[in-house]
Amino acid sequence: MSSFKLKKFMQQREVKELLEELTRSIGEKVCVKDNAGNRVHGHDCNDMIESLPLTVNDEILGMVYGQNVSKITITVSILNQLLGAEMQIRAITDEALQRYDELSMFYDFVKKVKYYNAKDIENFIKENMDKNLKADNVSVILKNENTGKLKIVVKHGREAESLIEIANILFSSNADIKAAIVNKFGDEPRFANVTVNRNPLIYAPMKIEGKTIGIVIANIGQQYKYIANDLMILIKLASDVAFVIDNSILHKFKKTSVPKKSVVGMIRALVEALEKRDRYTKQHSIRVSKYSIAIANKLPNMTAAEKERLKDAAVLHDIGKIGVRDNVLLKPDKLTPEERRHINQHPTIGRKILSHVKEFQDILEGVESHHERHDGKGYPKNLNDSAIDLFAKIIAVADSFDAMTSDRSYRKKCKVDPFKELIKGVNKQYDQKVVDAFFEAWDDDKIIL
Repeated sequence: MSSFKLKKFMQQREVKELLEELTRSIGEKVCVKDNAGNRVHGHDCNDMIESLPLTVNDEILGMVYGQNVSKITITVSILNQLLGAEMQIRAITDEALQRYDELSMFYDFVKKVKYYNAKDIENFIKENMDKNLKADNVSVILKNENTGKLKIVVKHGREAESLIEIANILFSSNADIKAAIVNKFGDEPRFANVTVNRNPLIYAPMKIEGKTIGIVIANIGQQYKYIANDLMILIKLASDVAFVIDNSILHKFKKTSVPKKSVVGMIRALVEALEKRDRYTKQHSIRVSKYSIAIANKLPNMTAAEKERLKDAAVLHDIGKIGVRDNVLLKPDKLTPEERRHINQHPTIGRKILSHVKEFQDILEGVESHHERHDGKGYPKNLNDSAIDLFAKIIAVADSFDAMTSDRSYRKKCKVDPFKELIKGVNKQYDQKVVDAFFEAWDDDKIIL
């Protein structure tokens, strides 16, 4: 808040016009000064005998001066409301920018590091040190599953090799390694005997299916204290690198298409990270995928390749929710109209995320259109029956069924009969053929709650 520029705020046209109208209506001239004593609005303050502070979140941003305390109280009250709203908007904007930075880093990783290559990963780390992560040295360290020995497989920075000393201490503790910040070595007894490179550092484990395969450690020599956002970026980087290494090194003897599997693995990891934000939707995407394939198996003329694409589209259908604010995604109460409009953007965001990966060009419509309706009253494009992608029609039924049979952040499991709701929605919300296929799959015990 201390970086807030009161003068810039007061010079906004809307604020100036509102204050001018207000002072005319109450018949009181006012003067506003910032904390440095600079006049940022109004007439000369010297002859004004009364003053009240401008306060937001218990912090004083400046003073309002006038002759009549009751009249300037009205001005202060309105300004405090405006300032509060401004700060709230800025907080939301900062959160959105943070999400954008995370997604941009993810896009870059997918495009540049599709299979394990130490030089590619080193170059990627170097770029992100300049843009997102403050660090002089970074080491990616793997643990040999058989011998337990640690090896630096990627390093950047003159003193990167010395970070293996930290890794040895962390792995020798026999405890589950958690991502952490160490700004002062004196506060960490286990690092008391570290002999070199005792600068502020952060680290995050690399995990595959819950098993720690290594660690990423970064540190900085200058006077800097790592913060939560730095750690979050490193955790995301560690997750991406882990999947690339897992798919390329740990499975190097498998003759599969590594790039495709690696990309799918990384994006599924992002889906899991999204679902961990909301315990009510855990495993939602996996269930929707299973239901979708069960439905597809009852539809004629769908090839095995199409079913594989459908499976990916269903798993990734909600990926766009990574761009939804936490206070909306995790809200325990009903959403306001504005919040509903915000969350309804997630199909479009999902398409944008996947459009950066060439392997997913053929599932973009399925992801973006899964909330479209047969009668044209869906979103985001108000498409009707013939214009809606078949994958989207299938996912819509599977998604709705899971929504009606699962807990959500804003409500417990639906009390309505999901089967009656699906029948009621035929030719309104859902495609007749897809609903028929769903019931065939249900009757054959291919859809199991």
